[in-house]
Amino acid sequence: MEKTKASAAEERVVAGKEAAAIRRQLERIVADDALRSSRRSVAFLKYIVEQTLDGNADDLKERTIGVEVFGKSLTYDTNLDHAVRTAATELRKRLAIYYGDETHRNEIRIALVPGSYVPQFRPSAGAVADEALQVIEQTAVHPAAASSTLVHDPLESSEPEPPRSRWGLILPVLLVTCALGALVKMRTSPTPRELFC
Repeated sequence: MEKTKASAAEERVVAGKEAAAIRRQLERIVADDALRSSRRSVAFLKYIVEQTLDGNADDLKERTIGVEVFGKSLTYDTNLDHAVRTAATELRKRLAIYYGDETHRNEIRIALVPGSYVPQFRPSAGAVADEALQVIEQTAVHPAAASSTLVHDPLESSEPEPPRSRWGLILPVLLVTCALGALVKMRTSPTPRELFC
């Protein structure tokens, strides 16, 4: 069953507590020296985060951002005016500087991946490490808890895959090469008629 555009956008709406935590993180980021000095980056980041939290991630297109954030006309040519792409690149650099500081290690990460204007929200590196430690501690204390804590991948088979030998990969290539060589040789060889005439 295919998802409609509206249902996909609804799935991106972030729950209340998570949204509040992301908004607090947004305020910390825009107050930091890494972004505070660039009104353009602050406006851009606030807009894309709020739109995503409100469930409007599907509307985050270059033209829309140009009009809503940078005051461009509705008819501006995105092929000639690279303001949004330039601002996105600048924002990615500023976010890298912000999160590059060790003091921000345990904060929620707001990322803007190349090729998209939809921000991604990731748990902090510290939170991920803490969760991993909890799983390790649970399995060390209660080995039976490991099966309920760890997620089983349904695509992963229970039987180990036999190792592939190099010959299993090389042999088909050699056979195809030999067959092509023989075909070329047959086409370039003189026919019996050409030999005797």
